[in-house]
Amino acid sequence: MSLLDKAKKVAKEADAEKKREVEREVSAKNYHQESLATLTKAVLTGMKDFHNAKTNKGTLKLAKKRTPSDKTIAHLRLTERPNKAEDIDLLHIDAAIESGTRSYCEGYENEPYTEAAVTVYVKLPTPDVRMSYAPTKNWQVSSVGLSSFFSEYVTMWNKDDLTKKLEKVAEWLAPLFRET
Repeated sequence: MSLLDKAKKVAKEADAEKKREVEREVSAKNYHQESLATLTKAVLTGMKDFHNAKTNKGTLKLAKKRTPSDKTIAHLRLTERPNKAEDIDLLHIDAAIESGTRSYCEGYENEPYTEAAVTVYVKLPTPDVRMSYAPTKNWQVSSVGLSSFFSEYVTMWNKDDLTKKLEKVAEWLAPLFRET
């Protein structure tokens, strides 16, 4: 084999490898987008059971954002409250493709990951600099008898637990449905 043929062969292999790398990136991106769409649909379908539910504290409404400007795609709101009190966003639902690093065990520190994730949580206010040492609390959510420290996180690797996670949301909302 001549040197020219060898150079052409090496260049051809390098081009083929670069093409395969681009195809893998596109495939991974498509997989994450499909995963995010699947998870989002499943969570919103589960949360839809709470839409228009009447409670002693008001009516629950699942308000989807038509054009999400950030990763928040919906809110679970408490509306039509007694004494014409203002509406409260009880839960926020975020959907995003997240990347970062994790440490799984010794020898596997700072392993990179990318995954689709949907989070259902109570949004806490930003801490006040004057009291930065104090834990923050969502006082509006606490005022209707709910804990302001609540969060559920769903990814493709734990999507089989989605029913359990939505049941935890129901348990968290249970105080709104009490008679007293």
